[in-house]
Amino acid sequence: MALERKALDDAFAGVKDLKVDYLDAPVTLERLEEKLREGYHVLHFLGHGAFSAKREQAALYMQDADGHAKRVLDEELVSMLARQGVQPRLVFLAACQSATRSSADAFLGLGPKLVSVGVPAVVAMQDFVTVETARKLAPRFTSGCWSTAKWTWPSTKARSALLTAGRPDAAVPVLFMRLKSGQLWGEEADARGQILGAKNPRIFWTGLIRMIQQGKCTPIIGPGVHGRAAHAARGRPGLGHGT
Repeated sequence: MALERKALDDAFAGVKDLKVDYLDAPVTLERLEEKLREGYHVLHFLGHGAFSAKREQAALYMQDADGHAKRVLDEELVSMLARQGVQPRLVFLAACQSATRSSADAFLGLGPKLVSVGVPAVVAMQDFVTVETARKLAPRFTSGCWSTAKWTWPSTKARSALLTAGRPDAAVPVLFMRLKSGQLWGEEADARGQILGAKNPRIFWTGLIRMIQQGKCTPIIGPGVHGRAAHAARGRPGLGHGT
């Protein structure tokens, strides 16, 4: 663990206005939640992970209050992050099989589930990863995001470094992203948790209905949507209903 901390500290040494904190043992889910409420942009997890093909469920190994190993299911971590209101912009999971997905459903897996609740970008491992590869990947990947607005650049550079080093598991790390622009620090990422149309509802809903009429937009209406504009939208073709 000391080597990983040193690698991250060295990677961020030249970055101004950046604070890096470490959660000391016991690293419980409850303590992690309490710490995240302070408003962190990046969550970096280094530990063991596993994926059950039978249950189609991933898990991370954290600790209980006494410091003993505790299995935290993916749904527990995802639910905790979903309750934060505004999630970290990047979750980096240096844990084996944290990106493994079900063969029947590509959206079943810890990485995709984190993205589904609003995390803009997730780096995870789709199979078993060696400590050496995780150690080389983390500082290159996370430090690169501060020097460019385009998040695809540091991910490509980090993988290239692993290939150059001859790491046999260079293809294990994968990136999940919900941002179309690929800009981790742009306006699209800042819009997380905002209710669209709250500031100018008449303009927003009028424009949305026009887009539906032109076949350029297919919104999914949930049970919380109401009002004249929503009722008008429900009568338009090409509309999917969901919850």
